[in-house]
This record gives sequence, C-alpha cells and structure tokens, in this order.
Amino acid sequence: MSEPKKTEREIKGTSIWWFIGAVFIVLAMWLFNGYLYPLSVENLATRAQVGDSFGAVNALFSGLAFAGLIYTIMMQRKELQLQREELAMQRQEMRDSRGELERQNQIQKAQAEIMIAQVKASAAELKVSFYRQQSATGTVGLGELDSEIERVAKEVENMGMSLGNKYLPLLGVGDEQGESLDPPPEE
Repeated sequence: MSEPKKTEREIKGTSIWWFIGAVFIVLAMWLFNGYLYPLSVENLATRAQVGDSFGAVNALFSGLAFAGLIYTIMMQRKELQLQREELAMQRQEMRDSRGELERQNQIQKAQAEIMIAQVKASAAELKVSFYRQQSATGTVGLGELDSEIERVAKEVENMGMSLGNKYLPLLGVGDEQGESLDPPPEE
C-alpha cells in the first residue's frame, strides 16, 4: 500500500513544531548556562577556563551558520531559475494562443463571407423562380428567361469558386492538398 501524501498544512505544522522545539532547547541551554552552571562552579578562574574550552564549538557553530546561509542562497537561486523557466513557458503559451486566436478570427470572417454568399445565392434562386413564374404566365419571353437563369447560375458558381479558393485553405481543404477549386478550363 502507498502512504497517503501529507497535506501542506501537515508539513507546515511539522516545521512549526521543529522550530518551537529548537527555541525551547536554546532557552534551556541559556537558562542552564546563566543560572545553574554558576552555582556548580566555585571558582571564577575555573569557570573562565571552561568557557574558553567552548571557543572551538563557537567557531563550529559559526561555520555551520555560514554554510546554512550559503545553502539557502543556492536554493533561492535554483527556485528563481525554475521560476524564469516557467515564465518563459507561459510566454510561449501566450504566443501560441494569440496565433490560434488570429486563425479563429480569420475562420470566423470566412464564415461570415460564406453566409453572405449563401444569402446572395438564395436571392439568385428566388430571382430564377420569379422569372420561371413570369415565363409561365407569359409576362417574360423564353429567351430572356434562359439568359437570366444562365447569368444568375454563373454568378452563383463564380461566387462559390472565389470563396472556396479564398477560405478553404484556412480549413485545410483545397489547394494545400493539390486540389483545385477553379472550374476546368473551357475548350
């Protein structure tokens, strides 16, 4: 079985107890040195010699404190380096997002133009049906009807081709895959 991970609160609680314990030990040593030790030593000269014997320990603790300071500086340096790398990754993500948003904007514009073209095509189809009605009632001649239908059909076809050639590559269709959306040349 795996051990459950400690929560941040438990970890902070543990470090607080270590700190409280260390403070308690230092206070106990201070009290012992200041109040209890002088009672056990009768001669001040002997007491001075005992104090001098702790000079090496003082140097040791000073060296350890300095080493701890250097270690914390190195840890901060490492954390700052990680933070810089994270910021660089965030900047790259922002650039990528901006590029994707620009692409989506182009696609939305293309969709709007295609919708406008569809509305125009629907209007052209209405024109054709209107001319058919007119020809059925005899108001418009058959020659006029055929030429108007042909003109509207070419207009719709050209509109579709120009929009397709313009916007389908944005969607990954058409020219990029070697397909041409242009009508075949007339012979």
